[in-house]
Amino acid sequence: MEVDSHTEQLAQQYLRSVHRGNTRIEPVPGWDGARRAARDLGWDRELLAAQITERHNLRRQADELHKPGGCATLLEDSFKAISVAANIALETAQHANPGDISIAKAAVGAFSEAAFDTALSMLTETVAHHPAKLKFALFQVGRWPLTITKKQFFLF
Repeated sequence: MEVDSHTEQLAQQYLRSVHRGNTRIEPVPGWDGARRAARDLGWDRELLAAQITERHNLRRQADELHKPGGCATLLEDSFKAISVAANIALETAQHANPGDISIAKAAVGAFSEAAFDTALSMLTETVAHHPAKLKFALFQVGRWPLTITKKQFFLF
C-alpha cells in the first residue's frame, strides 16, 4: 500500500528526529518485501546503537523521576497493555501472512519494542517529537518501520 500524506509526514518527522532527514522513504509491498528489507545488511548500525543508548537513558531518567519501584510498577502496567496488543497484532499478522510465522513475530517484536520505548518516553515526559513517540506513531497508523540504511527507510 502506498504511503499517504499523513504517514509520509510522520515518517519524515521520525527521520528528522533521528538525524536522517535526507533518507528516502521506500514503501515495502507485501510480506516478502518486508522479509527482504528486514534482512538488508546495509542497515544503519550507528542508528541502532544510538537507539539502544537512548532506551537505557530513558530508563535511567524514568527511575530517577519515579524511583525504581514506582517506575517498575508503571512499566508493569505498560507491559500488560503491550502484551495484549502484541497478541492481537500477532494473530492479525499470522492471518495476513499464514506461510511465515517468523516475519510476523519480527513485526510484533518491533511493535512491542516501540511501545516500550514510548512508555519510557512518556514516563520521562519527553517532547512530542521524541523519536520513540514518532516511531510508535507509525505503528499506530498501521505501518511497520523497517530497516534504515544510509540512504533508505523501508516502511511496510
